[in-house]
Amino acid sequence: MKAQERILILNKVRINSWRILYFQNLLIVLATLLFLPQFILLFLSWQIAYIFGGIINLIFTFAILLDLIAILLLCISSGVSSYYSEKKQSAWSRIAIFFGLLWVGLSLLWRSPLYNNGPYDIGFTIRRIAGSEFSEFIDSYFVNNVTSMFLFLIANLVFLAFLYSNDMLTFSKNTELRIDLAKINLGSFYGLTNLIGCLLLLLFLSSSETIVTNVNPSGSLWLAQLGMIIKLIVTPILGMHASKKYLASLIHKEGQEATTFTSLNQILPWIKSIWQIQGKTRLFVGKKTWSLVGGVLLVLMLFPLSPISIEELTPQPIIYGPYINRTYQNADALLALQAIESISIDEVTGCNLEFYMDNETLAYFLDLLSRGSSIEGPAFKPYHYRFSWNMSIEETQFSVLNYSTVQLEWFDWGQICFTLWENTTRYHIPDVYDIDDLNETDFISYASPVKWVIYGSFKYSETFGELGGHYIDVKQLVYLSADLEILCVGVSQMHAVA
Repeated sequence: MKAQERILILNKVRINSWRILYFQNLLIVLATLLFLPQFILLFLSWQIAYIFGGIINLIFTFAILLDLIAILLLCISSGVSSYYSEKKQSAWSRIAIFFGLLWVGLSLLWRSPLYNNGPYDIGFTIRRIAGSEFSEFIDSYFVNNVTSMFLFLIANLVFLAFLYSNDMLTFSKNTELRIDLAKINLGSFYGLTNLIGCLLLLLFLSSSETIVTNVNPSGSLWLAQLGMIIKLIVTPILGMHASKKYLASLIHKEGQEATTFTSLNQILPWIKSIWQIQGKTRLFVGKKTWSLVGGVLLVLMLFPLSPISIEELTPQPIIYGPYINRTYQNADALLALQAIESISIDEVTGCNLEFYMDNETLAYFLDLLSRGSSIEGPAFKPYHYRFSWNMSIEETQFSVLNYSTVQLEWFDWGQICFTLWENTTRYHIPDVYDIDDLNETDFISYASPVKWVIYGSFKYSETFGELGGHYIDVKQLVYLSADLEILCVGVSQMHAVA
């Protein structure tokens, strides 16, 4: 094959590389626009919304592979074409190839955790964004990983340098290695907006308070919002048009030097000049190129699309816990704690509450988590479960339980059951929220020798969607005598379903 024929083939590869990059930016815009119907579906059926989010993630996974393929093919074809060409290679061409290959390498490094995470869960689904695991993902990937943040920033800087080099190579007659801001073209703006979006996101993520507390301070939330708009909408739109303009310059082989500006009056003509594209240009690649790109993507995506990995697309509940903690100081304390846990608090107190802290309740919620089903039924199957159970026992700092020593501040607001025993007789004191409530009851004269106090608390929550949820918060206070006789039981319960 003659050198000229090789150059023609390589030029077609370069042309199709810009077409692939155009399509990559189109996919990003498409996936971003699909967020809105995903939010709507979230209120109707979170299961369908999650599958929809998996499809969005799959589109993003293809997109962040396509730009790597496009730039890699462009650099390789440009370098080989220069080797066979009789013309002297421009210095800007060598620089563009260098920065292009450097960007591919850096992007592979910082994106590798996303590829490893799988195509259906790379961070763009509502399930991850709305859930607390998104903050854990970002915290481990960026905030506590300076290397990832550095690679992300440097890759965006290198991408800008690559596009500026292509601007100088394509639209400027000046072949000297001299930076001339008056002659930058659309590609440079594409890279610049991409860099600005990156900087805004890193400024937001660099706030450890934002991630650790899972709270978005109003002073920095706008940085993330603006950064996402720039990265996912403004940048790909500019990228589509810049790719089309590079494509047109290769197809029509016309020198297209942009109008420079030296004063404010020339800014609008200059912007119009760099936005304008000469001649009609076919934007999509041919069948042969699609076959090649499709084959590469098929190999790269073969494992993620296997029956094993595709299960990630179906909604599976995420379970946090169970977190079970028991605190005691010695064997006698453990014996007393186990004795109380083995008793049915419901039967002992006779209160009209749904939940108490004993082995029956613990077994119920552990079984609930193991089955992965909701209290409300399978039709409202949640995608988040969270369960924590804490019991602690200690010897009291006082010898007699009475009005002044009972620790009602342990309770939260909610439905409260307060029961005491005196000479084996059980008494219920209703509507107890603080010491003043006890002041008006028989407890004012209560006094009984006491040794142990048991503090218990458990929390159970389910998340059905952005607004749907199920929340249970129970606190329990038990006083025991030296012979493990129950003297007093207080239970505070809050239960809400949204």
